[in-house]
Amino acid sequence: METDRWPWSEAPSARSRTEHYGEFRGAARIRTAAACHAAARILEILGEQELAWDYWTTPLAASPNDSSAWMALGRSLRDRSRIRDADRAFSEAFVCEQTNPDILIERADMLLLDGQREAAMRLYGQISDGTWQPRFNGTKSRATAVVNGAATASDTPSGASGEDE
Repeated sequence: METDRWPWSEAPSARSRTEHYGEFRGAARIRTAAACHAAARILEILGEQELAWDYWTTPLAASPNDSSAWMALGRSLRDRSRIRDADRAFSEAFVCEQTNPDILIERADMLLLDGQREAAMRLYGQISDGTWQPRFNGTKSRATAVVNGAATASDTPSGASGEDE
């Protein structure tokens, strides 16, 4: 009989069963992301860039409107010199959180460092001309300085270290 499985004082509560299930799902999600990213790297080697993108973004299906997840993906791809795909990820992050110019400036800095000056300057201009919450005044000032020629991406916190290579 099922009720004989636990003495009533030791039976797991519905809450503990739910917490355990949540931990299991979280661990499964991490393993799924790792497997998807491994597959994406293999597909990149094989030259299947679009299919690789699908695998890079599969773990985001659980939280497609999470700008921080898109930013993390963008940074990871940028660090792997996958600028085109990183740009796509940063663009998606801004779609999710259009009130955050920090997303735009990180994207602009990356594009400027990649030699895509025109695209970067459009983003800096968008930040400079935009109306943002007061907490983003520093970001707006930095973008305005770049637009006015007073700074470069290497002068900004999200840009390069400033060292000559």
